[in-house]
Amino acid sequence: MCIRDRYQRRVHGFATYPSVQQQFVPIYIPVMMQPQTYPSYGGMPLTGDLLTGRIKFFDNTQNYGFFVLDSDGGDLFVHYDDFLKSGITRDYIQMAKVMNTRFAFQRVSYYGKYNLSSKAVDIKMLQG
Repeated sequence: MCIRDRYQRRVHGFATYPSVQQQFVPIYIPVMMQPQTYPSYGGMPLTGDLLTGRIKFFDNTQNYGFFVLDSDGGDLFVHYDDFLKSGITRDYIQMAKVMNTRFAFQRVSYYGKYNLSSKAVDIKMLQG
C-alpha cells in the first residue's frame, strides 16, 4: 500500500485500488470512531482533581500562558479560550498576575504536536 492510499484512507475514509481493467475505482472503507471517555471536556478525559495555582506567565499576542501549581510548583499550560469560557477577560488576567490571584481548575490530557500534553480547563477564581 502506497503512502497516497494510506493518506486517502485516513483523511477521506476511502482508498482507491486498481481494478481488473487497471482503472481506479473508489472503495469505501469506514473510519473507526474513538470511544468517548467520561467525564470529558470536548472529548478529552479530565483528571477529576480540582487543582489550584497562580498565573506564572501569559502572552496576550499568542493567547496562551502557564499556571504554577500550588501542590508541586509545576507548570500547566492554559489557553485564552479556556479563560473566556469562564468569563475572564484579558484585563483581568493581567490584573490577576500582578495581584497574585489564585485560580482553581481541572487538568485535561490530550495529544499535542509531539506527545501527550496537559492543559487547564474549567477555570474558576478563588476568593482571598
